Amino acid sequence: MDNIIDADKTGNFSKLLDINIFEMGHGKSKASLTIQPYHLNIAGIVHGGVYASLLDTALGVAVLATLNTGEIANTIDLSIHFLKSVSHGTIISEGMVTKRGRKIAFATGNVYDENHTLLADAIGIWYIFPSDNINPVKNDVDKR
Repeated sequence: MDNIIDADKTGNFSKLLDINIFEMGHGKSKASLTIQPYHLNIAGIVHGGVYASLLDTALGVAVLATLNTGEIANTIDLSIHFLKSVSHGTIISEGMVTKRGRKIAFATGNVYDENHTLLADAIGIWYIFPSDNINPVKNDVDKR
């Protein structure tokens, strides 16, 4: 799975977690993450925040795939159901825009393991606004 999005466009946080976006277009996206020891919680399973970040990234990139030049979007709501835990391997998130308005987009998505077992699902809402209202930060995360 090759990363199709330049690391400078995914944000520092996704880069820090080693999230790989490997599919994007027509309101859909896929992202993956190979589980590392720093993704695990005290119980030795993937931390819920890792699932949340992977879902937010996949759904957010699906929304970004629908934007026009001069637009950007931020998550305003994300609801996640944690269904099954894992402790190793690669997890994959799929995101899909279900409704796109002028200022709001709705998306849904899932996280699966390598055997396509459903681990989590989510629905979210994104606010769409002019990109001239933001000041991008330099993407200079010092990786572990």
